[in-house]
Amino acid sequence: MFNIIDQGRRQGLVDNAATPRVSIVLPNLNYRAFLEPRFESILAQTFSDWELIVVDGCSDDGAWELIQDYAARDSRLRVLQSERRGIYDALNRGISQARGEYVYIATSDDTMEPDCLERMVAGLDAHAECGLCHCSLRVIDEQGRTLEGMWRSFPVGRFFGALMDVPHIRLAPHDGILHAAVYTVYVSLTTLLIRRSVFERVGVFREDWGSVCDFEWGMRASLVTSTLHLPEELATWRLHEAQATAELMIGSSVRHRQLAEMVEAALQILEGENPPLWEKIDVDRLLKPYRQQGLGLGLWEQPGKLRKLAYLGRALLREPGLVVDNLREYLLPRSLVPSSLDYIRAELERLGLQDNIRLLDRSPCE
Repeated sequence: MFNIIDQGRRQGLVDNAATPRVSIVLPNLNYRAFLEPRFESILAQTFSDWELIVVDGCSDDGAWELIQDYAARDSRLRVLQSERRGIYDALNRGISQARGEYVYIATSDDTMEPDCLERMVAGLDAHAECGLCHCSLRVIDEQGRTLEGMWRSFPVGRFFGALMDVPHIRLAPHDGILHAAVYTVYVSLTTLLIRRSVFERVGVFREDWGSVCDFEWGMRASLVTSTLHLPEELATWRLHEAQATAELMIGSSVRHRQLAEMVEAALQILEGENPPLWEKIDVDRLLKPYRQQGLGLGLWEQPGKLRKLAYLGRALLREPGLVVDNLREYLLPRSLVPSSLDYIRAELERLGLQDNIRLLDRSPCE
């Protein structure tokens, strides 16, 4: 069986306390158009005790030449090229070279505010019980213009509501369980500062599910380590045509099957890390939101009535309870059908996790 934790150890996560406090890992493949603003936003950081590890997948659009130019001007940059094996292979290579206490993943098409690292480092320094620091996000378009209201439109924004405006700690495994219904708790890796010890504890990124494997890692990590939330918009997430993670926004039955697979895979870490909670976990209950959505989308994707009936017949043989639940909810008035957010709130309560949130009097970086 694939052991992601052992893989992280085999890759040799560097252990050297006399090096920069933050390791920034930047994977890139042919994003020359966005690299300059990315580099400039890193160089503009008010917190300067960092190293930048750039892993380029043999870009042929001029990106590698730009990377080398920046490396020649700043000794904090360490750059390497690797075969084109996808973003998560590049991230894992970069993480294996990280020497800092903290790791920040700087996707090559996004940017960060000048005080991003300063505030997030101060946050984790002040809260040793947290392995992740999470900030709010500013969504931008291809030209860097802010897309107002996008951040709050994500399911996680609707789930937390006004809580996103105040600093707080979400105690593990709250965010991990939440992954089972809100698609993504962290939206983008750029919103996270991660203790390197978290990678040593839970492992690095798997590569089984294409461009959205950070979902499974985020769930796996937040099942066992707490998250400090800062309300400030310290990072950006750029929406553009070439963006790999745009696939997550596509409503398809295939994507929902993958989400269910990732939830099931991530939950396994509880068996060793939190046996009492593992005993209380009902995997089928946690898989229900994505399986139910996937079933409905799969039916909608079938052309013609005969194909739809055949699809329902196969689903009824495979997952009769799920089909019955879908049909029951289809027949009920919409006001009586619980949303996926209501469902996960009830599940958090069933597991006794509804109060795993601690408000802070003020931001730890003030």
